[in-house]
Amino acid sequence: MKKLLGIVVLGLLWPNLVSATTYAVEFTERSFLADLTVAITERSFLADETWNIKGTCTSALSYSTVEITERSFLADMTIALTDRSFLADKDICIKNPNSLPEWFIEIINDL
Repeated sequence: MKKLLGIVVLGLLWPNLVSATTYAVEFTERSFLADLTVAITERSFLADETWNIKGTCTSALSYSTVEITERSFLADMTIALTDRSFLADKDICIKNPNSLPEWFIEIINDL
């Protein structure tokens, strides 16, 4: 929980930490709202992409809506999360940090 709080605070205090190459993402658990469905894996060698969460971007005007699931057979792609930008395929920021599911927050906290 401390990491998520840190991400939220950094996003609010230093919004220019999010660069032009950072993708804004709004996570949802409802597939009918999503542009893309991703499954989260802890094993990066099984993932299609690796994402680094840079912080929050609640005021982003342009963003993708991504459904997150724990079941890979329902997903369009599988992603792994990392806390190292140089290992990531994409840097993302979270548009809706206050409405993330608990299981996803636990994954973020374990990074």
